[in-house]
Amino acid sequence: MDNTEEEAPAVVDLEAMAETPPTPEERLEWAREREEYLEARIHTLEKAALDSVFGDRDSNFVKHAKRELELAGLFDKDSDYDGMLGEAAMELIGLFSWQGHSGFSAGIVRDIFNRLANYETLTENDHSLYNDVSEMYGHPEGTNFQCSRDSKYFSDDGGETWYSVDDKTTFVNDEGESVDKNGEPV
Repeated sequence: MDNTEEEAPAVVDLEAMAETPPTPEERLEWAREREEYLEARIHTLEKAALDSVFGDRDSNFVKHAKRELELAGLFDKDSDYDGMLGEAAMELIGLFSWQGHSGFSAGIVRDIFNRLANYETLTENDHSLYNDVSEMYGHPEGTNFQCSRDSKYFSDDGGETWYSVDDKTTFVNDEGESVDKNGEPV
């Protein structure tokens, strides 16, 4: 756990406040100080909890991941998202390491995680779960559907047939013209 303790905001003297009520600005300042203090404490406690849960931060796997993230500059405050991407990746690496997978189970879990993180399905998609998106296209209700299990699948004929936007080569733009994936007329 981090040994640096955040300094708690000053205690409000309620007796003095009764004699001279604080101004709205003073109340706002006290609230801001308290909020900053609580946010810092929560961050410290979250870090301590993650460290205690994920345990061994000295494994070769964790060292490798940290070194690669450092070399890529992903912990740097001037990197995308102020270094948060490196921290987020290390949290996932820490949990994965903590789970203690063998080489075989590690590959299976990585595959499952990657598929889920990319909103892919784990079983055959029968398109039985979908959202009616007809109104978005200005079409009558029940004519255009988007699959809820894999959002790249659409139906333009009330669910009779489905296509993936990854495979579709012709689209209709806002002007009603047929175009390719790049918006060029076909």
